[in-house]
Amino acid sequence: MKFSNIKIIVIFLFILSGICGLIYEVVWSKYLALFIGSTAYSHMIVLATYMGGLALGAFYLGRYSDKVKNQLKLYGLLELGIGVYCLAYPFIIDNVGNLFIQIATSFDGTPDRGGMLLLKFLLSFSTLIIPTFLMGGTLPILTKFFIKHINNAGKDVAILYYINSFGAVVGTGLAGFFLIRIYGVESTVWIAALLNIIIGLTALIISKSIQINTQILSSPEAKVDSNHQIYSRAAIQI
Repeated sequence: MKFSNIKIIVIFLFILSGICGLIYEVVWSKYLALFIGSTAYSHMIVLATYMGGLALGAFYLGRYSDKVKNQLKLYGLLELGIGVYCLAYPFIIDNVGNLFIQIATSFDGTPDRGGMLLLKFLLSFSTLIIPTFLMGGTLPILTKFFIKHINNAGKDVAILYYINSFGAVVGTGLAGFFLIRIYGVESTVWIAALLNIIIGLTALIISKSIQINTQILSSPEAKVDSNHQIYSRAAIQI
């Protein structure tokens, strides 16, 4: 498969990834509003954790991607991780709610309201930091995959950021106006999670073809054939 065709497929996958990311953000706000008891607080927690997780993931996973030969494979694994985690998110938040009840009832007398609110914040943060951290690594990893020449770095990063942001806008509209209203919160998060898993599997399949092509091109037979073509062209020119 030609690299230009692979780029088109990966760009499409990254648009879908952006759609999933903002579907999750809308859905998480709904879940946490029920858990915390305040829509304003739930939006604040989701936004803070989302941006913080993206920043941490971009920093640590972006640096780690420098050591990886096949960035597309790593991207596929991240998308799979996001999908699997979010597929289980309804069960995770239910267990977190049960944990909060156990902690709250363990206090003698009336628990401190401020302390309970802080506990809700910490528990909510713990449910979101893993997927947002993985999401944060996708952009720098794909940037390393796309950029072959430093002269095109700014352009390639801008294109990736644009298509991911475009997907985010689409995802917000889909979740807010259609998916949740038609299918409900739980089914919506499962739809996005399954889409993430498909994205991850597709990226892994493509990464294998890239690895095979790289091995073929780096084999001694390929080098000999390449040298033979060079000498043949030189002889023709002479």
